[in-house]
Amino acid sequence: MAVYDILPTENLKWDDIRDTLNAGGGVVDNNAINAFKETSGINVWSKHKPVVLAVNFCQDFNSGAVNYNSTWWQGSDGNCGLVPKTLFNFSEVIENTDGEMNGWTYNLPKGGSSQPYRLGDFAGYCKYANPPIYNLLATPNKVVYNTSTPVSISAGIRVGTDAKQLTFADFPTLKNYYFGVYCLGRQRGFKARATSNSNVGSGNAGLELDVKGLPVDTYDVYPFLAESPVAQTDPDKAMTLYTLPNLKVYQFEIVSQQDLYYVTVIGSIGGALNNEISWTVKFTVRDGGTTKRFTNLRLDFRFPDNAYDDPQEVGEKRENYDINVSISAGQTVTVKTGTTAITSATLLRDCKIWARVSNNTESYTGNNYVRG
Repeated sequence: MAVYDILPTENLKWDDIRDTLNAGGGVVDNNAINAFKETSGINVWSKHKPVVLAVNFCQDFNSGAVNYNSTWWQGSDGNCGLVPKTLFNFSEVIENTDGEMNGWTYNLPKGGSSQPYRLGDFAGYCKYANPPIYNLLATPNKVVYNTSTPVSISAGIRVGTDAKQLTFADFPTLKNYYFGVYCLGRQRGFKARATSNSNVGSGNAGLELDVKGLPVDTYDVYPFLAESPVAQTDPDKAMTLYTLPNLKVYQFEIVSQQDLYYVTVIGSIGGALNNEISWTVKFTVRDGGTTKRFTNLRLDFRFPDNAYDDPQEVGEKRENYDINVSISAGQTVTVKTGTTAITSATLLRDCKIWARVSNNTESYTGNNYVRG
């Protein structure tokens, strides 16, 4: 007897089947029927395993020769022994996504003439087979509200065919289905859904979601399979939908600009005559942001009651600087430090410093108070 990663296709022995299943977490005794029970621990993603088929022999137990047809492992319904979880509308995916099988089940043979037990089905069984899809992601996972940056949502998918483990290309019907996602905001309940443009059988498990206009919120992403492609702006239409196994719920956030990017201004009164303001301007890009590069810094020293864009009053001061500063995600960088002479005694007693960093396409503003 022996434990195999892949059971042999020639001279397969019952002891080898039993011990390999037990090594994979199954509970199988010397009664061969127990190899066809849920407690056997069969890895359902193995291409070769027991399936429902009204045929007494698919593979020769000793030689491994196929004596029915070369795709017997697809079973009588073409789903390779698996039963996908059907959804009757997009929102049902929420309650049927647990990060494991997500409602899919394994249809084991029950015995008898219509569903005979065949130990030969275990020839080539792979104990360590992996699911055909894995690792749902959304990038970037933080997007500033009302920007045109789409969120790319995808999952890893194994393509082509594999002698040991199932891929979507092995499913005659499901290979023509489309990867899709249903997104739901946690606080405000806004929804979005879309599918890829080509089917999973071709190896496509990705799409771009237009999030412009979606409210600030955290959105949970639920994956599904759709019979037909659906654009984000399409109305709902009748079609067959399934969950996607082995994928966990993922999240992305729509955030306000201030949540990802912000200007910090620090100032103090100084100089021999206490008529100068020393200042430092910093810029922060939080995790989830994108690299920023700025070429101009504008400083306004204003009376506290005046807004940034109000007409300038006598005694207030404005300065412009050429800069060349880049800030990456997760960084806080000092944009510039300096000292500015102020002639207004009133402004020196109570000043609001406005700092704006900009480039040719965007600008960010921050402010702080300095009091003498």
